[in-house]
Amino acid sequence: MYCVSSDIVTYIRSLEQQVDQLNKKLEVVTQRKNKLELDLADCRLRISEDEANDEERPPLGEPLQELDNIPLPLQNKKLRSYTPPSKLSKDGRQSLKRRLHEVIDPTLNNFPNSIKRTKLILHYNNGETFDLYWPKGDVDRDGKKVSWSTTSRNIHCSFDDLSTGSRTILRKVLRVKDRSNLSDSWYHEMHMILPEALPPIGHIKKERSAQNDFMQISTINEARNGNGVSRNVRSVIMSVLALPENKKLKENILTSGKVIMRFSGDGRRVTKITCSGVMGTLKLLSENAEDIGMSPMEEHCIYLYEGDESYDYQQKCAINIYEQLKEVSENGIVFDNTNVDVEWYITADWKFTAIILGLSGPCSQYFCAWCECPKERKSDFSVLKWTPRTQERSSLYMGSMGYKKKTLVTADWDNVLVDVLHLFLRVMGKLLNQVVSWTVQQRVQEQLVAEMRRIGVTFRFYSVQGVGCNTSVLKWSDLDGEELKVVLKNLDLTNVLQDMADKSVTQIDALRKPQLIVQLQKHSINTDKLSVAQMKVKLKELIGNSMVSRSETQQTPRVRLSVARLVKLWKEFDSIMEQINSSSDETLETKCRQWAMQFRVVTFDEDVTPYIHALVYHVPQQLIKVRHLKHFCCQGVEKKNHLQNKRYHQGTQKGGRGTLWTKQVMQYENRDMYARLNDYDRTKRHWLSHSNQEEPVYRQIFDENEDL
Repeated sequence: MYCVSSDIVTYIRSLEQQVDQLNKKLEVVTQRKNKLELDLADCRLRISEDEANDEERPPLGEPLQELDNIPLPLQNKKLRSYTPPSKLSKDGRQSLKRRLHEVIDPTLNNFPNSIKRTKLILHYNNGETFDLYWPKGDVDRDGKKVSWSTTSRNIHCSFDDLSTGSRTILRKVLRVKDRSNLSDSWYHEMHMILPEALPPIGHIKKERSAQNDFMQISTINEARNGNGVSRNVRSVIMSVLALPENKKLKENILTSGKVIMRFSGDGRRVTKITCSGVMGTLKLLSENAEDIGMSPMEEHCIYLYEGDESYDYQQKCAINIYEQLKEVSENGIVFDNTNVDVEWYITADWKFTAIILGLSGPCSQYFCAWCECPKERKSDFSVLKWTPRTQERSSLYMGSMGYKKKTLVTADWDNVLVDVLHLFLRVMGKLLNQVVSWTVQQRVQEQLVAEMRRIGVTFRFYSVQGVGCNTSVLKWSDLDGEELKVVLKNLDLTNVLQDMADKSVTQIDALRKPQLIVQLQKHSINTDKLSVAQMKVKLKELIGNSMVSRSETQQTPRVRLSVARLVKLWKEFDSIMEQINSSSDETLETKCRQWAMQFRVVTFDEDVTPYIHALVYHVPQQLIKVRHLKHFCCQGVEKKNHLQNKRYHQGTQKGGRGTLWTKQVMQYENRDMYARLNDYDRTKRHWLSHSNQEEPVYRQIFDENEDL
């Protein structure tokens, strides 16, 4: 692998052979032995003399014939027994390296000029190794810089002595390891198989530790078990603006003198029982929709803590971050020597939005986060406009009208936007559950499953045994956002349902949680501690059969279900969502209002959700203001939440050995930002046919090392 090392070994063996021969003939040729010892000592003293030219030296790899032509270290430069490098400090290792150079440099300086660089590996009896390069630094004998790309890629030198090229490759390898969630033990085994191709795990750990401190991470002691961290908002914004992919956005920001940022947050159940977490993120936006994506890479975490998604935890753990948001909003930032204003928007799911604004939840009397509409008039779409919420009215009506507590975030209420992702999920989920309920009522579950299979969606019904009883409960699959889009566009309801004379009479198994609560409250049953399955079992025991009427009173007339009108309702909702995701339109408000009124006729008043109210009264106005409401949505936030949960299970110690899993996740955020700022991601090449490709490098390595 290294020709210089083989020369040194050959040289030493030559001396040992000659000495052994002399020892065997010691009694016979004593005089000759003494003469050779004198010649050997004379050679050691002539180290500084340049008697032999390079051309007169034997070629590398051949046996050495003349002792007089080989320079040796001076006798007074002897190495004593050194302490293993692992027990030395950084200064101690530098001192060891300096003393070793004093011993070997005189000999290596007399090597042929064809040898440009040498590496010595010292093996200690405890298994440790210490690497030494000659000449010192990252240059060869002629002063030219050397890196892994021009020499062997097997790095055994110390971390501090790595060249610029070596560090670049090391950081790229760390980037791949991080993005793939590869464990240290897995990587170490791969390095032992391919030591020439991969840097050692020790260098990976040191580089990882250095990148962890790229941005300061502060601990949130108020979090559960003290397990919470945050990053400075201003530092995150400046790093985001410096990313290479935001070059076009930077030009627009400097021209307009304003940067648009969106704050969002979300909670999650990290483990099944014991651990939950909440995160807050920032996203850089632009007035040009083409410059904005919805990737989780564009969501930048500013705080993460273990605890509940509640007002009390938010007030304890995230209040400092919200004060930083306010400070940046008031004072702006300095970017490229230019003062730039920062305009904040807030978009999150309904629960998180209500918490940070100090409002009641979506199931309360004053449910809406944007107006003061009461719950009993949620399905009344004849009102043209409700009283909007403001900071002034929040202070004036504190304790009533849904204003429960002081707002945590100081922001213009007009900049708090409806998340169109959750709007689609909740409304489409309601439409699908209605269809499933009527499918169960008409006993055509097999037709629905077959129709779902036709459009490429996995869907099934299954029964679950009730807890502590023999009653079974019917359940069905939950669909994600992409599957719901496919169902909305392609599901043919006429292949599944038929018209019904009375749509209000349905099976208990088809009821959802709000409907079950209403039915049980008629029988004065407390539902606070009951699950959905337990509610269904309880209702079946009370009624004595599996059928129930959803009508509020016995005088309610029988309502007919028309499949044709239901199909039209679905198509109109699809048209509305396409319009919301494309551009603003003054006719959208009228279109949404007419659809909501038709929803009441085709289905039930009680199925009008808070998001349907927001679709009518708030989404059209917000879409006119921001023009591209889709790019403010939380699709990237939800995906980042999933990725952080995945990293908890695959890339942290889960709090073991005194570690904080939130800090380890945030350290990855630092490394991710560092790699993107320095462009350490691989640029993918164009695909080539296998017939045009050269023999893979791994084949060459294995052919040279058959023992692998």
